[in-house]
Amino acid sequence: MMAIITSDDLAKDVASAEAQINLHKEHRKEIDTRAKDFTRFTQTGQGLIAQGHFLSDEVSGMGGWKMMLIYQIYFI
Repeated sequence: MMAIITSDDLAKDVASAEAQINLHKEHRKEIDTRAKDFTRFTQTGQGLIAQGHFLSDEVSGMGGWKMMLIYQIYFI
């Protein structure tokens, strides 16, 4: 927690704080915009695993960050 408190990214004045809030809102909007696509992507992968797809062992062994990387490569 101390690293967050002493981070260089913390605003030093009101204008900087407002700029960070706006940037956060932009990032949140982008995440929310892609949430449905990512959910559909994840559900498709889970469906393939459930059906015993020949690559299901490989897909099921992937962590969340790997799935996100694949999503970004193919869908963004």
